[in-house]
Amino acid sequence: MSKNIIFLVHGVGRHGEGWAFGEGGPVKALTDAANRYDGFSVEDPLTNSIEFVEIRYDDIFDRILSRWAELADGLANLPEAAPEAIAAVGQRLTEVDDPDNWYAAQAMDVGFYKAFKLVRRLVQLRVASRIMKTISENTGSDTKRYGVIAHSLGTTVAHDAIHRMGTTAWLSNAEEALNALNESRVEDPVEPAEMEAAIRRFGRKPFSPGRFRFDAVFMISNTSRLLHRDTPTPGDSIVRPSFSKPESSPKNACSRFFNVDHVLDPVSKIRRFRAEEVWPHSASRKNAKDLFNIKHVHDVNVHSLSHYLTHPLVHREIFSTFAPHRFSFDDFMWAKERASAGGDFPQWGERYLDEDKQEKLRAAYGRFHLDPEHQEYGALLLAMPKLFEDLKALFESVGPGA
Repeated sequence: MSKNIIFLVHGVGRHGEGWAFGEGGPVKALTDAANRYDGFSVEDPLTNSIEFVEIRYDDIFDRILSRWAELADGLANLPEAAPEAIAAVGQRLTEVDDPDNWYAAQAMDVGFYKAFKLVRRLVQLRVASRIMKTISENTGSDTKRYGVIAHSLGTTVAHDAIHRMGTTAWLSNAEEALNALNESRVEDPVEPAEMEAAIRRFGRKPFSPGRFRFDAVFMISNTSRLLHRDTPTPGDSIVRPSFSKPESSPKNACSRFFNVDHVLDPVSKIRRFRAEEVWPHSASRKNAKDLFNIKHVHDVNVHSLSHYLTHPLVHREIFSTFAPHRFSFDDFMWAKERASAGGDFPQWGERYLDEDKQEKLRAAYGRFHLDPEHQEYGALLLAMPKLFEDLKALFESVGPGA
């Protein structure tokens, strides 16, 4: 029996091969969460029903960073560069190959993606090619549902990649499409026959709305409204749920859209995306949801993807969509009760029951919030070093894994 498929798209930072499946990763977080419900167990885990496909693109940034010394002069002269911001960035990157270089591993991902069209193209094609290849390989099987869980910068990357997938006439210039895809797959090139077979299974625009649709897209700590550049504004692109517009023509790339934000997470507050406001028709039918009442603190890094996924209001939507035969309506309702007052999923984890520590964390995260309607990405880049350094100091002060 084929499994439903969920693509996992990471955020900023360094993510090696297997990032999604290791200890502390999102697959482990979801598998452990599922075992709290009757339909799952250690012997019959969530992964028997859902195939998780990790997508990695951070190595593209790493290759650029490793060549920073020779690229530094040219970066400031590129048309889309922000000279003041890039100059400040350059001063920070004195040891770009140092694995402990917090800023290089975090903020520069955002800077490169936002500022440089070539980088965006490579990243988007990497993500799109992995999704298209996987779907084409499963065409004709009894796999029925596909989804995306994207995190932080990955929400922007996923938004842009999905829009390009659904609006590109891949067969109009197959050779150019093949070359472009291979630019992003240096270590795993696409064979011409493989590419041709994949796209011909779907037609000239194989992933356009009406031909293909994700069952659900989960945007965790959504940055797409702030960081997108070449695609339509989030809300106006095809990355929208069913009933997003009054007209009947299918223009939506997904059936349901979940927008998830932790109350303390500073990353997604800048130019915050609000799905229910943008798509009121979808919201009235529960096809668009803003899950903004996520406020648990079970780890000091509330921005972590795995930390988000442990919350019952988040993972219940994933289980009910992609493993509905194992996650009953009673389970769905119990998940809500678990996060309610007196439930077995309290707001504060065992390590944070001390009220002084709770206040310290609230105050620390409160200092990180930038202008919610921040418009200038150059100014954002200048602010990010301090933001990440403060976050690192907070994590270290509380202790690893605290």
